[in-house]
Amino acid sequence: MKIAKMVVVAISLLMCACNGRENTLTGPSNGAMLAVAGASSTSSTSSTSSGRGRTRSAPSTPELQAEGQVKSVSATSLTITDSRRGDMTFVLTPSTIIRKGQQPVAATALVAGDRVHVKGTKDGDTLTARLVIVEDTEGENEPSEFEGIVKAIAADSLTLTTPGGEIVLTLNVKTQFVPAAPVAGDRVHVRADRVSGSLVALIVVVQGQEDHGQQRVEVNGIVSAISSSSMTVRTSSKGDVALKIDAKTVFHPAAPKSGDRVEVKAVMKDGSLLAVDVKVEEENSSDRH
Repeated sequence: MKIAKMVVVAISLLMCACNGRENTLTGPSNGAMLAVAGASSTSSTSSTSSGRGRTRSAPSTPELQAEGQVKSVSATSLTITDSRRGDMTFVLTPSTIIRKGQQPVAATALVAGDRVHVKGTKDGDTLTARLVIVEDTEGENEPSEFEGIVKAIAADSLTLTTPGGEIVLTLNVKTQFVPAAPVAGDRVHVRADRVSGSLVALIVVVQGQEDHGQQRVEVNGIVSAISSSSMTVRTSSKGDVALKIDAKTVFHPAAPKSGDRVEVKAVMKDGSLLAVDVKVEEENSSDRH
């Protein structure tokens, strides 16, 4: 009888091991509970739980920052010249934020010469701008210079095609043309000031017109004498250089005085140098003699 009961228990244990289910058996004599757990079920559950507990995070896209002057801009791209890394082109997306101070602006509000700080991401060779902050340069009075081919010219605007894209400059009654106003197709060199976010052309020099008796000359040095019609600049290589001044001569930020260091763009006219553009550099006492 006892042997028969033991055989029944053994068969039950074997069945539990085979089907992986947990079974509870009642002993034949004392009613004690016998619990048998399927090893394969426990192992599978543990493995599944362990697998579900591990979460792999997706690799993050590296963020980069750049700072420099806007070279060209469109609705979908922005090219800046970074002082360390050179030209960098960023993709502009609908989620790109462009801000001037605390005011959000459109990409069309940016112009060549603007100084910007860009935060973005790099995916392979593609740079995408996430945030573009336009730095405030009001009051710095630093003229920008451009060189390119005239695409169009009107009474109040000049459009240039440059290596960095198209640039539109404002023309006004103070804009000086040397030797004369350009036409479409002319190569020009332009010096401009930023006024209320726009580039205003101060002087437009048409290049390649030396055959018209307008040879361009640049003079750098210290002003040793100046009057309403002439100026003498003491240079390190050519000694004293005399220049004429007329009503069309442009001064930045104001007319110089004796002792100021200047950078002068002049043209040779009738055997004399005529000062066209005079930029007064920052005062440096060590340069004075």
